[in-house]
Amino acid sequence: MPGEYRAVVRLRARVRIVGVLMVGLSIYYIMMGKLELRKLFVYTVAARAWVCVAFTAMVIAGIANTSLLPFGFIDLAGAVWTGVALKVGAKAA
Repeated sequence: MPGEYRAVVRLRARVRIVGVLMVGLSIYYIMMGKLELRKLFVYTVAARAWVCVAFTAMVIAGIANTSLLPFGFIDLAGAVWTGVALKVGAKAA
């Protein structure tokens, strides 16, 4: 039981760490939007697509569980959405 408890505590700590990182990234995105830093949003499209590729590669290599795949595909969908919004916004401007 103590070993299982330690594993749960470590997992919870990792989840909280990732949560803190996500809050930090969301602050960047909010500020990028407020400052209209379109060039940075263009770079995020490529980076978010890379996340999907990396997650998929980790699953194929057996490093990560298949439960990681939906997160990669959701991020890829967000990248596509952002890319389309940037193109539409560029045409409207």
